[in-house]
Amino acid sequence: MARKTSKAVLVRREEKRLEILRAAARTFNEKGFHNTTIDDLCEILGLSKPTVYYYVKDKEALLFECSRIATADLHSAIRKARDDGRNGWERLRNIFVAYAQIMTTDFGKCLILTRANDMSPESSTRLWDGRRRLNSEVREVIEQGIEDGSIRKCDPKSVSFALFGSFNWIAHWYREDGEEDPREIAEKFFDLFQFGLAVDRPANSS
Repeated sequence: MARKTSKAVLVRREEKRLEILRAAARTFNEKGFHNTTIDDLCEILGLSKPTVYYYVKDKEALLFECSRIATADLHSAIRKARDDGRNGWERLRNIFVAYAQIMTTDFGKCLILTRANDMSPESSTRLWDGRRRLNSEVREVIEQGIEDGSIRKCDPKSVSFALFGSFNWIAHWYREDGEEDPREIAEKFFDLFQFGLAVDRPANSS
């Protein structure tokens, strides 16, 4: 009869798997997916190829899993933000504060910097389905805000695109040694969305 693997061994395996994935995400972000090899990761981690392949079957599997972890984290953050907010506007703000914090992690950056043609059609479809669900959940929150009066009447689809477009770009320029942390950046962005830039609206505006 096969011996049952101990909990401690399973924990160590998962820790090693995450160590490999984090190194992969960081390297993909710095060098680009196509410019990174399994040999690069082995050198960074001080591991042999057989050891790396024990945890993942190939480089695409590494990329997919890094992006999947970020997507799962985002779904969890959205659920928590929706529970914590008192109205649609608060929930929307909570969501994107959490979003900015996840998008500036190694896994979050990997998700944003990954292109559809970096993966097989099957993997790409699975990943993009998760991102589309995120967009749909944000639209629902915007619609709730319109209904409860905390968000003015608008096109939820356009607002969702605008928010994701601006917040996704943070992953391209954010630096850990910068002057502001992700929460501060997110709150500054949301102040712009809430109050705009103009001091007074033009007289001919509708």
